Amino acid sequence: KRHKLTPLVVDPVMVATSGDVLLAHDAVAAVRRDLVPLATVITPNLHEAARLLDTAVASDEDEMRDQGRRLLALGPQAVLIKGGHRPGED
Repeated sequence: KRHKLTPLVVDPVMVATSGDVLLAHDAVAAVRRDLVPLATVITPNLHEAARLLDTAVASDEDEMRDQGRRLLALGPQAVLIKGGHRPGED
């Protein structure tokens, strides 16, 4: 906050595309509370978006949109959910 870095892109590397957890639960809470609201854009993958919201990984486009809206409500200016394939996709 003090340095007013803009644009601020937050890529919350906390869950690998394989689903392996890379960041402890309390650190995820800190990212959600302290970094996400300051971001110009956040770029979580499907697993990271779910982890930030403490919910299941989106399984269809409607759930992805819903999670994007919920992440946007945390304060960033934009959300780009990226990477990985949804179950059943080739």
